[in-house]
Amino acid sequence: MKKLLLVVAAFFAMNAFAQEQGDDNGFGLKLGVGFGGSSYGTVDYGSVIKIDGNTNSYSPAFGLSLDNRWYVANPGKFGIAIDARWLDLSIAHFGDKTDYTEVKSNLVKFEMFGPGVIGTFYINDKMAADLYWNIIPSLAVTGHDSKVTTPAFGNNPETVVETEDTDFALGMSNYIGAAFRFKVFQAGVEYNIAKLKYQDWGKNDDNAEDALNDWANSIFGNYKQNLNNFRVFVGFKF
Repeated sequence: MKKLLLVVAAFFAMNAFAQEQGDDNGFGLKLGVGFGGSSYGTVDYGSVIKIDGNTNSYSPAFGLSLDNRWYVANPGKFGIAIDARWLDLSIAHFGDKTDYTEVKSNLVKFEMFGPGVIGTFYINDKMAADLYWNIIPSLAVTGHDSKVTTPAFGNNPETVVETEDTDFALGMSNYIGAAFRFKVFQAGVEYNIAKLKYQDWGKNDDNAEDALNDWANSIFGNYKQNLNNFRVFVGFKF
């Protein structure tokens, strides 16, 4: 809650101190591909114990972000701007498979209203380089399709049990990045630091798996979903 209040306060500060300096204020669009590796989407139970494992199938996280910038200083070749990342949306797929179990997971991460700061170096009147940082509230929704196969044994035939489940994780993400701009085009890289706390929304205490998760949470604290990833993007800055 304290972090969310800081975000709100930052937006009030934007309105209070934003100035019209230069002609580089504007709207930005980024289309990106994120690479989180084999630990993307897995669970970290804290410093006492880690059971995060590795995924053995993973797709890049495809996403887009929308932002506005307002420059508060443009002394010559350098500029400093406050930034509002209005929306960041990304989707990814990952999963685990063994001889008898298979879990396929689809994730959507929603992020809105993230304040930040941008430093700009103007190479000439057509090219510029940006360094930036944003912090933004984040919600991750992960749907799991699980299949457990019990092989035939003796007179018992093979059985297959399929289940569906949805997990939610909430927290704050940080984006640290750099971009090169040529006229209205931009391209760059950014690193997203995102370990979001799992929420118990919609969980059933009578369900054995949910009860086990609640027990682990009570002992080890709020466990987190690891969504750290490195993103490459292209886009526009108008």
